[in-house]
This record gives sequence, structure tokens and C-alpha cells, in this order.
Amino acid sequence: MAVTGKGTAWPNGNFVAFSDIASRGETVVVVEVTNSDVKWSEPKDLSVAEVLQLIGSNHTGRDDIVLVNVLMADGSIQAFTHKDIQTEAFKKMLHIDTAQGQLEQLKLWRYP
Repeated sequence: MAVTGKGTAWPNGNFVAFSDIASRGETVVVVEVTNSDVKWSEPKDLSVAEVLQLIGSNHTGRDDIVLVNVLMADGSIQAFTHKDIQTEAFKKMLHIDTAQGQLEQLKLWRYP
């Protein structure tokens, strides 16, 4: 689901210009939300607060193992643990003007 709201890549339902995103490889634009009642084809977006609440509460308690996939503004996919998502660094990565320099602060699980 797209992350929407002031300061995100989707501030008013429309994607900002790529030139407005300072660090495309560190800016989260879409998050995977598992076990939701939303159908994959439903046009549903999430605010920053909803992302943090939904992902933070929608897991098995194994913060070090359960992964959340996110789409970055550069088109890459990253996987974060639930523990990562509760950090200030991840919260900053949801905004186009504060994402730069945050990715290196998190221990990422890399896809092979």
C-alpha cells in the first residue's frame, strides 16, 4: 500500500516528481501489509501513522525474524524487521526530505 500524507512521496494522492526526492534509494513509497482485510486490487493507501501502527502490531512477536517488504523510490525492494520499523530512522525514511542517511543506520536483511 502507498504511504501517503504530508512530506511523503504521495502527499495528496499523486506521486511527487522524482527530482523532489533527495534520496530515492532510502525513501519508502509502498509497504507490504500482510493479513489485512484489504483485497490486492482495492485502491487503499495508508498514512504514516497507519503504517507504523499496522505493521508494528501485525506480527507474531518474533521481531528479529518477521520481515516487511517495502518498495523504495528508486524501484528497489528492501526487507525490514518489525524492530527496524519502530526506529526513528525508518520513520524518517517514509518522508522525502528526511530519508537521506537513514538506511545505513538499520541492519537490513538482503534478498539473495
